[in-house]
Amino acid sequence: MKFTQLAALIRSKVMNHPVDQLGAIRAQIEILKRKEKRIEDRLKFDPKYGEGQYEGILFRAFVVHTERAATDWKAIAEGFGPSHQLVSAYTKHLDYLSVRLGAKLKGA
Repeated sequence: MKFTQLAALIRSKVMNHPVDQLGAIRAQIEILKRKEKRIEDRLKFDPKYGEGQYEGILFRAFVVHTERAATDWKAIAEGFGPSHQLVSAYTKHLDYLSVRLGAKLKGA
């Protein structure tokens, strides 16, 4: 289903069930995330842009190179060979509710 078709369904009030509304919102978010990635990639990798500061009419963007470090605590812990009992003592279990959504329409 194309975004324009989805938008028409939303406007037609056919989609008044919360499940359909949630699905429509998630579809719109996905489309926006793809657009966002394309624009970010253009700012990062297009020879016309790259690192620097860019002025729009309403917004300013900075493209900066940064270095990020991450410590692999799991690998460190495994290096010390902790017992299952020790690992269990420091393991947190959380209960939570989630909504999993799937499209019923082919091609949606």
